[in-house]
Amino acid sequence: MTGTRRDGAPATRTRRREEILDAALALFDERGIGPVSTNHVAERAGISPGNLYYWFSGKPAILRALVERWQEESVFPDDLGSGDPVAVLRAVAAVLGGQPAVNRRHGPLARELVFLLRSDPEVAQTYRTGYRTRVATLTRAVDTLVEAGLVRPAHPPLTTGDLVVGGWVLAELGPGLLEAIAPDGQDPRAAEVLAGPLLGHLTARGRAALALPDAAVQQPALTDQEAAR
Repeated sequence: MTGTRRDGAPATRTRRREEILDAALALFDERGIGPVSTNHVAERAGISPGNLYYWFSGKPAILRALVERWQEESVFPDDLGSGDPVAVLRAVAAVLGGQPAVNRRHGPLARELVFLLRSDPEVAQTYRTGYRTRVATLTRAVDTLVEAGLVRPAHPPLTTGDLVVGGWVLAELGPGLLEAIAPDGQDPRAAEVLAGPLLGHLTARGRAALALPDAAVQQPALTDQEAAR
């Protein structure tokens, strides 16, 4: 006779695990990561502390699972740099435009990212793997856009990869800093500031492809070669 696990069907088990993670994330958002204990998480999730330990070995395991979930939501399509360059540009803009919303859903992790990376080697490895994949994907896409004349090339000795890394660091860490220093916790210019690395390198053709008015971006004069594009 086949035994039945106490947690029911796989879908039920998955749902319970996600409910625990949701409870932990909500508490981390309300109180900060440090003050929250596994007992707090269990109470918020409506389960006993013992039941919580059936799912997670402790608070570090919960944090690792939350970071993994955050990274899964941040995955970019493998073919982001393939196809018609204008379609690629619009896809890149959509991906980058959607990332702040992903980060907001995982707000406490984004706000305390540096602390998490320094305090837990497993969290650092999980994040590092996702980060490298995203940077490589974006770099290939931006190289395609540079070749098509939609994005300005990097000024040597900087490379396209350097621009992508700089833009990603700004997008990943910038919102938390802007939130912390803004008088009311919100900076109305945050979106413009964070979009700067991409918008600042668009050519006239690139701006037209995104239906941006010329005045939206202040750029230095084009070289003859860039103007010909």
